[in-house]
Amino acid sequence: MVYQPALQDSASDLWRCVYASFGKETFASPSFKGFFNNGLAVISSCRGMLDPRRLGLIEDCLSRAQKEDLEPNKRREDILTAAVLLKSA
Repeated sequence: MVYQPALQDSASDLWRCVYASFGKETFASPSFKGFFNNGLAVISSCRGMLDPRRLGLIEDCLSRAQKEDLEPNKRREDILTAAVLLKSA
């Protein structure tokens, strides 16, 4: 059997990266980067499972979350919004 990642896995990874961002290194920590990149990879592999409008909202949230000039809590909020949209898909 081969495990296929699902949207729920991506949402969980995004939650984990928010928790990882509260450490000393915040968004530069290897844990944050690992969870965030894994979440993005799962989303890209599950594109066909999402409504195009919802996918657009999720991608907008995640692109804003990558902007380093935003305050940390706003970046976390965008990541959590994307996670909630994925969980409810």
